[in-house]
Amino acid sequence: MCPLGSQHEYNDSENLPQNDFQSMWSMPHNENDSTIQPSINDMKWTKKKPSEIDNDATHLMLSLREEKSTYFDDKRARKLKLWNDLAKELEENNFHLGNKGGERCRQKFADLQKTYLYYMKHQTTTGSERIDDIPPF
Repeated sequence: MCPLGSQHEYNDSENLPQNDFQSMWSMPHNENDSTIQPSINDMKWTKKKPSEIDNDATHLMLSLREEKSTYFDDKRARKLKLWNDLAKELEENNFHLGNKGGERCRQKFADLQKTYLYYMKHQTTTGSERIDDIPPF
């Protein structure tokens, strides 16, 4: 056992901590046990190139965000709580986002907004600066 009561076990050959984090993510999902997390491959928005399921998750996130736009526009509202609620709704629709789902939703929305604004800015220019490809969302 390590100092400070850590749960890590040490491998004598490498002297590196060994824990059950990797094995937890590789365990198959048991429908009766809600404590087991889905595998990292099931999580949305983790790859560079989005899949169809990632696109479905993005469409659902944007529609939920639009439904709650009055709450998001309120200056006094706690945005992190709103993003966490939105992530919880995505989880209920079987789009797994992991522990920090609210932060991932916020970042995804910010990235989409940034891409859209960049596209709109370059619509007014001509020549090589003009972008003809419409962003996916």
